[in-house]
Amino acid sequence: MQTNYKRDDESGKTIRNEVEIIILLYGQVVDYDYINSRFEISPKTFKRDMEGIKIAVETIFDEDARLIKIKNKLAYKLYIPHKPLFLY
Repeated sequence: MQTNYKRDDESGKTIRNEVEIIILLYGQVVDYDYINSRFEISPKTFKRDMEGIKIAVETIFDEDARLIKIKNKLAYKLYIPHKPLFLY
C-alpha cells in the first residue's frame, strides 16, 4: 500500500518524520527523492527534518552515534557504532 501525504495534511509532518527515523534505524539511507515522492516536500524542509533527527540522535546517543550526509546526494545515513561485548 502506497500513500502520498499532501502538504496540507496535519499528520503528514509527524508521519514523515517517523518514516525517516524508521528508515535510518533499519540502517538504510534516507534520501530526498524517496521522501519527496511520498510527501511532496522541498529540499529545505528535508534538511530541516534531518536537523531535527540529528538533535534527537545526539540527545539519545550522546556522541556515540551521528547522522552522516551522503556525498553528492541529498541523503543521510545513521551511524551507530557497535559496543564491544564484554564477558564477565
